[in-house]
Amino acid sequence: MLHTGAGVPIASCGLNAAVSEIDIFRELSGGTLLNFDPLSAASIAEAIIKLCNLSEKEKEEQMVARNLILEKVNPSKIAEQLMNAYRG
Repeated sequence: MLHTGAGVPIASCGLNAAVSEIDIFRELSGGTLLNFDPLSAASIAEAIIKLCNLSEKEKEEQMVARNLILEKVNPSKIAEQLMNAYRG
């Protein structure tokens, strides 16, 4: 079984990252994050190599994707939404 932290720890540190090619990451980032097959060592290695060789434009695209994730999974925002849901 694979587990994921939705990329929040990495995104909140401002680091570029490759993520599993699963729907949640496409949804959170708008499909712009570098992804890999989590069951393929070759795919993971290829993603790491790509991360090490990002162009300036690609680094900017990663920054935009990180910011999208952080907007969507902001702990304060989530807590507020939950409280509003409980209040009805």
